[in-house]
This record gives sequence, structure tokens and C-alpha cells, in this order.
Amino acid sequence: MARQRGTRRPTGREGRFTLGDLRRRTSPRRPHPQDARPTPSKRTIAPDRRTSSAERDRRQIPIRRAIVICIALATMALLGLFALLALSYTSAFTITGVEADASAHMDAATIVRLANVDARSTLLNLDEAAVTERLRKNPWVDGVSYTRVFPDRLRITVRERDVAAIVVMGTGDIAWLLGKGGVWIEPCPLEVGPGQTINEVALAKASELGVLLLTGAPGTVSPVAGHESTDDVIEAVRSYQENFSDELRSQIVSYSIPSVDSIACVLSSGVVVSLGPAANVDAKQSAILRILDEHQHRLTYVNVRNASSPGYRALESDDVQAGSGAVGDGAPSGLAAGQDAQPADAGQEATGT
Repeated sequence: MARQRGTRRPTGREGRFTLGDLRRRTSPRRPHPQDARPTPSKRTIAPDRRTSSAERDRRQIPIRRAIVICIALATMALLGLFALLALSYTSAFTITGVEADASAHMDAATIVRLANVDARSTLLNLDEAAVTERLRKNPWVDGVSYTRVFPDRLRITVRERDVAAIVVMGTGDIAWLLGKGGVWIEPCPLEVGPGQTINEVALAKASELGVLLLTGAPGTVSPVAGHESTDDVIEAVRSYQENFSDELRSQIVSYSIPSVDSIACVLSSGVVVSLGPAANVDAKQSAILRILDEHQHRLTYVNVRNASSPGYRALESDDVQAGSGAVGDGAPSGLAAGQDAQPADAGQEATGT
């Protein structure tokens, strides 16, 4: 066959058919990355939490303002303290007048005299501790407060010590006021009339003041005004009062204290309770309250010196009136204050007349 004119005869590789050509013609065409279509995504896009520097600055403005205010206040306070300190070394605000509020047992003039405020003192450098110490030389003084009235006046207010008990000595017609905290205050003036005993008069005074009565104090008790009591019988009574419940404490009218072993108390019903030393107080209280509950209106005497084996004395009558014990004698009829009676066995009743 004749070759068509104008056509080029393939030569070399151009005229060959290779296996690669067959594969390229028969295999599917691979998609080009640029031909891929993006598939819509259902993923939620998180909001951008990044803030600009301007927004951060706006948020920090209140904090910076608060810091500046605190620094300014601290500076002003410090300057004020320095100013007061400087003025305290000058004659500014020198005290030219001292006033006092009268108390129940101290008039205003006595308070001012005892205070003895230094003429060079000012309202800023007043030595309150020294003035208070001078005022406490009076045993009635328990506390002191000061009011500064600028520019030059000082007012003093005294808080008096509360009375805790009247203590009658065992010998002689002598009684003392004992303050709270066990501090002796001063002798208690009592007028004993014909046919009266000092215990009766002292009980009336104690009832008027709403305080305890302690009778028959031994000779070892030597009160000194303004000094704290260290006597063992007084300490024993304080221990009983601090550890007894309100239920029992509210019934106690007086204590008889001739010695620690013979301490007794008298209830408002007239019942005398022999206590002894201030040991096993809780057990003694339990025994007293149990016996009082079991033998109401019949008891005259209870002995709890031995808390594990308490005893009592009762009348056959169901109505026992308040007797001598109610006026502070501290022992049942026929017994001296603090003297032992023969107690009944625990849980048994002993009758008397």
C-alpha cells in the first residue's frame, strides 16, 4: 500500500505501543487535588475567646483604681499617726479640767483626787494605766474608762466591783464584804439590836443586796481591803458555787464555814446540808437533788460529806416549815453550826423531833 503523502512515518518510540500505555488507557483517572469538592461540615465553630489588649485594659481599670485608693488611704492614715505622735510631744491639748461620774460608793471629788492626773498630761499622752492603778487603791474600783473632750477636758467613769458575799467572822460582831473574784472590799457595818444575832442581821443585809452569807469564818481568815482572799474555806465555797448547777445554787441562802471539813449550806427551805471539803462536787450535788426530790417538805438535814453514802434526817410530818436554818444558823435544831448529826444509812429515813 502506498504511503499517503504528507504524513510522517513514526520512527523509534513514537511507533511503539507499550504496556504503560495500556495501563493508562484502561485504569480510571485519578482525581486531581484541585478537582476535589469540599463537603459541608456540621461541626460547630467555637467562638473566638481572645480579647484585644484594649478590652483587657478596660477590665483592669476598676482594680487599678481600687489599688490607688487603698494606697492613698494608707498614706493618709500614716500621716495622721505621725501628726498625732508629733502633737503628743507638744503642749497641744493639755488637760486643764478633769471631771468624774459619781458611783454608788465614791463621789466625783474622791475619784478626781485618787486619779491625780499630772498637770503636764495632754489628751494624747495621758498614761491611763498609771491613773487606773491609782484609782484601784480603792477596793470598790473594778474598772475605769476615759472620755476625751477636746480640746482640754477629761472625763473619768468608774465601774464598781460587785459584791459576792457577806462574811461574818466566827468571833466578835464583825462582817466583811467580799467582792466577785474573791477580793475583800471593806467591813460591812451591821447594827445588832436587842434579841438579835449578827447572823440574823447579816442575813437580812445579804438578802437586801442579793448576795450569799458566809457565817462562822475561822480566825485564820484575816481580810485586807483590796487584797484577794486566799483562805481555804473561802476557796472551797467558791468551788462549790462554781460547780453547782443553777437548780441547786438558786436554793442556797448561806454557808457555814468554821473549817473546810465542816462546811455546810442552808437552803431557802431551811434544810441544812453538810458538805465537807469541796471534792466530788458533782456526786454530792446528785445525792442532794435526789434526796430533796424523794422527801419533799419533810427534810431538815442532809449529809453528803461521803457522797457514796449520803444520809438525811426527816420529820414524820408532811409539812416542814422553814426553821432556824432559813435565817443562817446553818444547823438543825439542837446542833451548832457545822456540828455533825448522825446520818441515816443511805436510802433509809431517820426521823427526829
